[in-house]
Amino acid sequence: MQRAQSSPERQSSICDITANRHGQDTRSSHGTLDKGLDMKRLAWLCLLNGLLSTGTIVHAEGSCPPGMYPIGNAAVAACAPIPGGNDAQGQSTYSPPQPPLPIWQDRWGAFASDGDRGVLGVATGMNDNKSAVQAAVSDCKAKGGTECHPSHPFVNGCGAFIVGAKAAYTGSSSTVDDAINVGMATCQERGDHNCRLYQSACTAPVRVQ
Repeated sequence: MQRAQSSPERQSSICDITANRHGQDTRSSHGTLDKGLDMKRLAWLCLLNGLLSTGTIVHAEGSCPPGMYPIGNAAVAACAPIPGGNDAQGQSTYSPPQPPLPIWQDRWGAFASDGDRGVLGVATGMNDNKSAVQAAVSDCKAKGGTECHPSHPFVNGCGAFIVGAKAAYTGSSSTVDDAINVGMATCQERGDHNCRLYQSACTAPVRVQ
């Protein structure tokens, strides 16, 4: 911390001592006209000195170096570093508050099929696994299915419903192309043939904050 200039009380006392001494010299001298004028000049100088001293203290309190602020009172004035202000090299150390991290909620999707009737139900954007399966079965039945069987659900990504000559298969991944590739590979690995995409769907997480 930096100390401000000396207080006006100390400077005034010096003027008082000087004035007393000068007054004694005046009273002990002959021809007091010039001495009296000197006393008046001294009084004005002391008054002016006191005013300047007061102005200096105010200036010290209001004009601290960059990165510092005034503390204390008129008798003891000093400057202290501003928290989060500038460092010793004058470089800014202020860091703006960081925004909160986003919060996401999962979203699920599923297929449900009635192979005998050739009906496929689809659901996306559901809050959980169970809701996705129920919504897919409901969609299948709404389209005319009676024995609607759900397939493996997918979350925050895409699903592909692949049909072959023997059965149906599903694939899931982060993108629709990858989901199709997974489903096609499964169909071929099971020894099925004539594997083809029947339908695909995607669901994405939702930012809630």
